[in-house]
Amino acid sequence: MKSLIKKILKEETEDKLKNFFFKIWDQQKEKQGVAFYDEGLLKKLGLYRPEDKRRRIWEYYVDYMGGKENQTNEFINYLENTIFNASDSEEIQDRISFDFKFKLLNVDINNKRELKGSYFIVEGVWDDADSGETYSIVTGQNEIDDMATYFDMQYEIGEGISDFVTQIGRKFGLMLNFVDIREYKVN
Repeated sequence: MKSLIKKILKEETEDKLKNFFFKIWDQQKEKQGVAFYDEGLLKKLGLYRPEDKRRRIWEYYVDYMGGKENQTNEFINYLENTIFNASDSEEIQDRISFDFKFKLLNVDINNKRELKGSYFIVEGVWDDADSGETYSIVTGQNEIDDMATYFDMQYEIGEGISDFVTQIGRKFGLMLNFVDIREYKVN
C-alpha cells in the first residue's frame, strides 16, 4: 500500500512539473515564436542535478516539440528562417571584432548528430586598421584584395558561426557531435 501511495504522489508531482514547463514553453513560443530548453533555468530552479531530473525535463521538452524528429526539424527551420546578427553572439564576437548579419542555408543533420551548412552574409563591412580602408564582406561581393586575409577572415567567421549554432542546438535540447558551417559559394 505504501509503495502505491508513493507511486501516485510521484506521478502527481511529475505531472505538475511537466505542466509547469509546458506553460513556460507556451509563453516563450507566444512571445518569441520558439520555445527553448533552458539549462540555466533548470539550474536556478535546482533541477539541473541529479542528471535524471534534467533528463526527465529534456524528455518533456522533446514531447512538447512533438518528438525528436520534429524537434530537429524545428531547429533547422529556426536556423534557416532567421537572420542573425553577429553582435548577438558571444561565440562569434570571441573570434572577430566587427558586426555583420547573416543567414544560414542548406542545414543538414545526419544520424551521427553532425551538422553541416552554409552561411550567407547579407550585411556587413570590415574596417582594415592597417590600411584604413573599409570593405564589404557581403557574400559574393569580396572587396578584400589580400586573399590570405580574406580566407583567414572566412575561417574565423565560419568557426564562430559553428560555435554559435552549437549553442543554439543546446537551446533546442540537441547535443550535436560536430558542426561545420562554411561560407555559401556564389557562382
